[in-house]
Amino acid sequence: MTVEASTRAAIENLNARFAWSLDLNQFDDLREVFTPDARYTSRGPDRIGVDSIIATFSGRTAERTTRHGWTSLALETIDSTTVHGRSCWFSYAYNSAPPVVGAPVYMVADFIDVYQLIGSEWRIAERTIVPVFRDPAFAPA
Repeated sequence: MTVEASTRAAIENLNARFAWSLDLNQFDDLREVFTPDARYTSRGPDRIGVDSIIATFSGRTAERTTRHGWTSLALETIDSTTVHGRSCWFSYAYNSAPPVVGAPVYMVADFIDVYQLIGSEWRIAERTIVPVFRDPAFAPA
């Protein structure tokens, strides 16, 4: 089914909030991005629950500079409270404080998502990150 323009805009904003939460190291803001019981699949074991997701990012020991972006967001309405999405994300990353000389691409990945409407707000219920290109030299320390 076609996704309404207002739903698409809300999900675009949700993805922007996810990216800025990571890029500004404001990991507690992810509570407003994920459902409380969200599943996050990336490197390592699945994280279940927003507290586990936040702990993954806040537990990193090295200073990290990142910038995330995405394109090609395709959405499919499943029902009135569930939307599936797929997008292509890219991240620049370096394990030091800014400014970073150069712009190393850490990863280009497909994000496969399930978005859930909670009350009047969209949240990420499931996010699976499938790397397409990845440079392990710029992985989190």
